[in-house]
Formats: sequence, structure tokens, C-alpha cells
Amino acid sequence: MNKGEVQDSLNYDTTSSDKAQLVFSDVNGLLTESLIKNGRNENERVHKVITFTGQSLFVADTNSIILKLSKTAKDIIPDSTWDEKSYIFFTTRSTRLSDPIPSRGNAQCVALKVGNGRVVIIGEAAVLTAQIVDDIKFGIDDKLNDNKKFALNIMHWLSKIL
Repeated sequence: MNKGEVQDSLNYDTTSSDKAQLVFSDVNGLLTESLIKNGRNENERVHKVITFTGQSLFVADTNSIILKLSKTAKDIIPDSTWDEKSYIFFTTRSTRLSDPIPSRGNAQCVALKVGNGRVVIIGEAAVLTAQIVDDIKFGIDDKLNDNKKFALNIMHWLSKIL
């Protein structure tokens, strides 16, 4: 885990204009072929997943990558934090960020078989949640992505239904 935020200047959700809201889809080829993508039938097939300000993951076994980062993706990692000013109940903090580091070849989700078990690691938590910010739905309730099917297929894969 790269402990920062991954951004992509080409493969992000343009409706949000936030380059950290990454799009993994059939169209851009970043949603890899897998049982998690395909589900048990066409109704469970995932075509588009959107993640929100997560980090990148490195895995040696590239066959385990489910959400693949593109060659334009970059990690932005905090490299130092310091207190600026203390108030009665809180202290303001500043964080210096590194120059962007290419995250090509990394992932935002991997699925691994370990012994007789299975593990899924996701570098971003909101992809599996239902959230509303300023009356805008994102995560599994957004009808413009397949995050709900993605979450269900992950559970099916972990429980060996897939």
C-alpha cells in the first residue's frame, strides 16, 4: 500500500472533476477479466467501477489485479506533517506532498488465493459504501456505476460461490 492518494488525469469521473475519483471500465480496459468482473451471469457482470480518493497497491502477481491503474495514474504521498498553530481545543496541521510518482502497473483492487482461502485487498474503502454528499449519491447507490454488483461479486468470490 502506497499510503497516499492516487490520481489519474485521463481515467477519472469527469462528472465530478476530481482526478482521484477513478474509473475502471470495459471501455478503458482497467477493469480486468476475472470471476469478480463476470459474476455468475450477465445480470451480475460488472462494466464500470468508480473509486474515490484511494491509494495504489503493488502486487507481484499481476494476474491477481482486478482494478488496474493506467500508465497515466500517479501516487501523491504525504512526506511530512507539522503543526502550524495551536488553539485551545485543536491544532492546525499542514502536510507537504511528494511530487507525483508514477503508479503504472499498480492496482486499486487485487484478489488473491492464499492456501485454501481467498483475500481481496482494496486501496479505497468508499467503493463498497453508499454515501450522499450535497444530495449527490456515490458508491454503491450511484446508478452510473456497477459498484453494487462489484461488492456482491467480491462477496461471492470470497465465499467461493464464484
